[in-house]
Amino acid sequence: MNCMPIPHDQQNDSAAPPLGAEQTLRQRAEEKLRATRGDNLDALSLDQARQLLHELQVHQIELEMQNEELRRVQGALESARARYFDLYDLAPVGYITLNPQGLILQANLRTTILLGVSRGDLVKQPLSHFIVPEDQDEYYLRRRHLFTIGTPQVYEVRMKHNTTGDVFWARLEMTRGQDSETQAQVCRTTLSDISEQKLVHAALRENEERFRTIVESVSHIAVQGYAPDGTVTLWNPASEKLYGYSAAEALGKHLVDLIIPPEMQIAMRQAIAQMMTTGIGIPGSELLLMRKDGSRVAVFSNHTVTEVRGRGKELYRIDIDLTERKQLENALHAANLLLENQLGELQNLHIQVLEQSIRDPLTHLYNRRYLNETLPREIVLAFRHNYAIGILILDIDHFKTINDTYGHLAGDETLVAIARALTTHLRASDIVCRYGGEEFLCLLMNTTQEFVLHRAEQLRAAIADLLIVPVHPTARVTASIGVALLPTHGDDMIAILKSADEALYQAKTAGRNCVRLAQAG
Repeated sequence: MNCMPIPHDQQNDSAAPPLGAEQTLRQRAEEKLRATRGDNLDALSLDQARQLLHELQVHQIELEMQNEELRRVQGALESARARYFDLYDLAPVGYITLNPQGLILQANLRTTILLGVSRGDLVKQPLSHFIVPEDQDEYYLRRRHLFTIGTPQVYEVRMKHNTTGDVFWARLEMTRGQDSETQAQVCRTTLSDISEQKLVHAALRENEERFRTIVESVSHIAVQGYAPDGTVTLWNPASEKLYGYSAAEALGKHLVDLIIPPEMQIAMRQAIAQMMTTGIGIPGSELLLMRKDGSRVAVFSNHTVTEVRGRGKELYRIDIDLTERKQLENALHAANLLLENQLGELQNLHIQVLEQSIRDPLTHLYNRRYLNETLPREIVLAFRHNYAIGILILDIDHFKTINDTYGHLAGDETLVAIARALTTHLRASDIVCRYGGEEFLCLLMNTTQEFVLHRAEQLRAAIADLLIVPVHPTARVTASIGVALLPTHGDDMIAILKSADEALYQAKTAGRNCVRLAQAG
């Protein structure tokens, strides 16, 4: 397994004690034996012989104790290595070690999944190979800064999956380090897929811009924003019209000094402090506030406190001129409805994006991308818990004939019907994916060879009995199925899929509409 070196603190905790004590004991025992070798043995008295035997037995016990301690330390070391594998290789982010030239020296399992390259093929490849050309200059500049200045670098680039060609946003966090064996400088890099975050942030920015547009465009709703100390940070055009202060006059001034009548100023200052402390706006109420010219205006005032990342708490208030109550109530209702609709659209879009990324739109089965993300994890779990995984690759025989004879709509109905049959005949714990155009792949967890072959035959028979085109009762399809088991026919994702694919080829050459088991390696 190609992985990063175990940190020195783990090495120190689990390192075996020096063997000097064991060697000293052995030397003492050998010296005793040499001292009594040959004629000297004959000269020993009975008591001296007993004493020598006793000392040799003591040395033997001490040696056995040393061996037991070494075995205990070896077990602790193996345990530490297993924990390190969990923390490093199964981490939810990619870990990469680069040399100063940008070549990949080491990478964990998550990196191979994100980039779509096996671990062996990643080594000695430049990381820039997986960065889109438009973002490579940023990467080169950051890497040069890291090795020349030593300052950690955190930035975002677009990268591409080597197999699918899909582009995704990634956050790279780079720190300079030193190889524990060669003492050469290296770059320790974490790679995180932030594509989903980018979508959410873009949607949030769009929503914020829409909110600001609404705030600026609604002429009958006065919206103001205030900092924790009560100074104005937002003053929309409706506030200018309602109170007579321009935005330039209001921004940076205190709320109390602008629109609060003298008799309310103490209470309002206390209310602002209370809202900022508790984070809860005071209940909406009708207030008689003051315009720039000193006249009073009746408003219905609402307050809300929000936590803004990087800026702390902010206070917002919406004031409605009650002289046009009905019109303003309708405008507020319309604005709230618009915001709710936008939020609903955003949530629906988010759900659709997540679902579309892992589902086939026609059959609603998992797609190949989901398989590439899931199968490596399932293989790790299978080895850890010592159980087998069955792989079925199923191909529809003469699928082109269905399309040519009955039309592409019938072909789509065929795929949907077979997908339904697969999910019906498999267990809830099994995984079914649309693997290609007319190919399907099934993962059967914690199983046996006999069970997998039996289930494959059931699926083959069920597909042969399907009525695909109702107006043509004689229209039938069959399927050829290749079967492989992990670890019997392969011990990693590439090997097991290759074995199943070769078994499928054997089923095709054997006349189709049959099941074939891969040959054990």
